[in-house]
Amino acid sequence: MQSAGHALADLIDIGRVQRLFDGLSASLEIPLAVLDPSGVILIASGWQDICTRFHRQNEETLCGCLESDLSINQQLQDGLGAHEHYAYKCANGLWDVAFPLVVAGEHLANVFTGQFFFDDDAIDTAAFAERARRLGFDEEAYLDALARVPVLSHERLEKAIAFLADLVAVFGELGLNALQREQQHEALRESERRYRRLFDNTTEGLIVYPLAFGVLVLRSRLRRDRRPR
Repeated sequence: MQSAGHALADLIDIGRVQRLFDGLSASLEIPLAVLDPSGVILIASGWQDICTRFHRQNEETLCGCLESDLSINQQLQDGLGAHEHYAYKCANGLWDVAFPLVVAGEHLANVFTGQFFFDDDAIDTAAFAERARRLGFDEEAYLDALARVPVLSHERLEKAIAFLADLVAVFGELGLNALQREQQHEALRESERRYRRLFDNTTEGLIVYPLAFGVLVLRSRLRRDRRPR
């Protein structure tokens, strides 16, 4: 079964997933996102200010964000199965983890968590400060946003990854169920169209009489040709 070029929004209630991600992001204290294969952001929850207020507002750093998004998308398309994930450091120096969301064999989106540092990373604050001065960021605000980026242990991330892998699998199943319902409805509609054409084109009709003494009487009659003579 193929999803025949569906978008994720055709199969899953994006607004409902956004609300779910808002709650999960607040509980897990990590950002979450869903991007389509072209890099368009469908859902974003709990994103860090260093990304939303700075990196994605400047042409140079935004290019780094988009290149990272598309690079991870290509990696997921080329080398990972539906239950695998890929961790990478974005062009602006923060870690991200992405999972492919696959429905009926088609890669419809990527689920991301990220915008964090590992607790064994050497964070070069001076390099971030130099970037702020070079790009015209408010250096104090930029470094304050940097200080608020989550710092995770590898163990904590592994627990989050296990949870998110199961969640992505659930989304895939929901999408598949929606696709199957749609295909079943289309099969019923096609069957109805086929029988309607058969009925409209037949030269005979049926008259159905009420039950009389437990016997249903059917009588065939020729249709009258209502076309003008």
